[in-house]
Amino acid sequence: MNYDQILGKAEDLQEEIVSGCILTNAEELGLHPRCGELWVCPEFIATNRRGELDYYGGFEYIEDQYVIQIWGLTVYSKEASRVSELLQVYTEKERMKSTKVIVHQYVKMEYEIEVVGEVNKESVAKSMEEVGYPDASKMETEKTWYFDQSNCRVPL
Repeated sequence: MNYDQILGKAEDLQEEIVSGCILTNAEELGLHPRCGELWVCPEFIATNRRGELDYYGGFEYIEDQYVIQIWGLTVYSKEASRVSELLQVYTEKERMKSTKVIVHQYVKMEYEIEVVGEVNKESVAKSMEEVGYPDASKMETEKTWYFDQSNCRVPL
């Protein structure tokens, strides 16, 4: 195997590793912006800017057993407490982002509202009441639907 073949395999492996991740900026995890963009998934956080993440993100204290370096990509396991804490912060932030919801009630009425957190009958009713829509507490599950971000009709 020559150098170019090794490089090709390393690049392929990097691509495979990050393909199932969400690319986000460090601030979404509560880190300093100089940490740059990070790939986040449930099992790890990855970066191609290890120096910045180590220095500005406090990752230099993560034990070597939880770090894998593959060419220019560094992968930090969720088994490290620092990574686990940041993944929890990110997950909670994502969960609390507001969702635009269009509620079709009793087939004839349509309301557009924003729901913060999980979308369910109670959160939609609360959001509707907050903006003054009538009959929010009388929603009937079998007749009430909302359209999620992918425009799929979903029952409450």
